[in-house]
Amino acid sequence: MRSWPPPSGTAGRAKAEAARRVEARRIAAELAELAAGGVPLEHCALLLRTATQQELYLEALREAGVPYAVGKDKGYFQTREVVDAVALVACLLD
Repeated sequence: MRSWPPPSGTAGRAKAEAARRVEARRIAAELAELAAGGVPLEHCALLLRTATQQELYLEALREAGVPYAVGKDKGYFQTREVVDAVALVACLLD
């Protein structure tokens, strides 16, 4: 059962890091299983909310022998909301 709010401090961060490592290894293992079963890995994607923990997942993929390519959606900064926000900040700073 999950507790709320999540644990904070050093112990909470250590638990979160351990959970991410388990998750990364399990994802890598599942991708390896899919590839062994004939699923083309070009049809698979691992989407992360942020790149802060990206290396953890890449390490797990390397250890599992799963080839990968890293891409980044550059379209985010071209969305209407971001363009408007940038224009607003520029106007305020002017």
